[in-house]
Amino acid sequence: MRLSNGDDGGLRRVLAADRRNELMRQWRAYRAQMSRSAMPPSKLESGPLQVDHIRGGVALVVTEIYGSHLLRTDRAVGPKRRQ
Repeated sequence: MRLSNGDDGGLRRVLAADRRNELMRQWRAYRAQMSRSAMPPSKLESGPLQVDHIRGGVALVVTEIYGSHLLRTDRAVGPKRRQ
């Protein structure tokens, strides 16, 4: 499942139908909150999946989602040269 560039179609397909809309609202609110932070993440990553309970063909899957930042510099780092 991929969660990139705001495409949440993969996530939507794996959610339980009876809670899909509620869980999607929560996910979008979480993403919006991260985007409004002082340093929004450039990439979302997840930890290992933990399957806590399976009943009637439905599994409760728990994982941590966290944002990471790619550091970019627009200038070379090092001592300045005199001309």
